[in-house]
Amino acid sequence: MSLGLLVAIVIGGIVLVVLTVHRSGGSAQALLDDAGAAIVEFGKAYPALPIRDVVLTADRRAAFLRLADQQTGFVQAHGRHTIARLLQGGAVHVSAGPEARSLAIDFKETTFKGGVFVFASAEDAAEVSLWLIGSLIAARDEERPSRGENADA
Repeated sequence: MSLGLLVAIVIGGIVLVVLTVHRSGGSAQALLDDAGAAIVEFGKAYPALPIRDVVLTADRRAAFLRLADQQTGFVQAHGRHTIARLLQGGAVHVSAGPEARSLAIDFKETTFKGGVFVFASAEDAAEVSLWLIGSLIAARDEERPSRGENADA
């Protein structure tokens, strides 16, 4: 067998494998099709937490969820999988993004991928920032002793 024929067979095999993986969806990226998909994914991880509202990012790669207890949930697509997380107050750093409808979010205590999240509108970005502030306030209120308790005891 000549070297040229062997190289052609190997290259043809590689092309066939790449095309097969691509057609089967093996290289597909997970997206959150709608708010319902985000609710289902978050519900798998946290079934006891009631959800009040959902805001998707413009690219549908992440969703922020407002929970009934003033906490904020987060679902993000990673490759072919999605990851759900409950955002604890003080565990994120939020700042304005480069455009009015974006937020720059840094997840402090995790390997979760942060970055700039662009929303469909500036109102959505403002709403999510308010949810995150509410999570921070709720966490601080839980840490403070009530007025009837003696803090020095």
